[in-house]
Amino acid sequence: MKKIHALILAAGKGTRMGGELPKVMVKVNGKPLIGWVIDALVDAEIRDITAIVGYKKDLVIDFLPSEVLTVEQKEQLGTGHAVLCAKDSLAGFDGLVMVACGDMPLISPKTFSGLVEQHVADGNSCTVLTARIEPPHRYGRIIRGSDNQVIKIVEAADATVEELKVDEVNTAVYIFDCIELYQALEKIGSDNKQGEYYLPDVIEIMLGAGSKVGAVICENSEEALGVNSSDDLTLVEKYLLKR
Repeated sequence: MKKIHALILAAGKGTRMGGELPKVMVKVNGKPLIGWVIDALVDAEIRDITAIVGYKKDLVIDFLPSEVLTVEQKEQLGTGHAVLCAKDSLAGFDGLVMVACGDMPLISPKTFSGLVEQHVADGNSCTVLTARIEPPHRYGRIIRGSDNQVIKIVEAADATVEELKVDEVNTAVYIFDCIELYQALEKIGSDNKQGEYYLPDVIEIMLGAGSKVGAVICENSEEALGVNSSDDLTLVEKYLLKR
């Protein structure tokens, strides 16, 4: 199997959390959110890890294990821009890139491993982890064609009324062929309601280039919960304690 390098998105402030800490440094069950993500990746035998930091980066860097590399996203221009910031540090790498979120502590090692295994088995250039959530609220929707294949991911803010009815959502966890990922990232734009460079936009670009894109539905939908509010934090804590 090709080598795997994980990128953890960890640059955001998390203004809805109401504090001054970087969101990924908010603690749940005594551990910062990003700590849970790193531990799960390592348990899934994904040990080459880079955290993409930004807001109050020194607080995040001081916490990270010494073997975790860092890249700075100086401007908050979206998830696509964040991953693009790591391009130079991955120069010459022709393996697989796992993208994970530093505010999603419930993704299990088994889920990370299963995503990698399915990606390799299907011969995909990109595989996205999805979940079925009711109601899907703010999450981006997975849009499939008549053959049930993924054709695009649309952010909730940009979705049509019909697309908003879809209950399969993007968890924002992906695995990509590194070279194809960065080729596609060079082509994304920011023509959307947020004016940001969305990582999910690479899906349509890759499909247009003839690449194979797949999806794996998360067996346990609670793993898809990210922390964007104090209510989310309480719910995450409950799920972790249940485990």
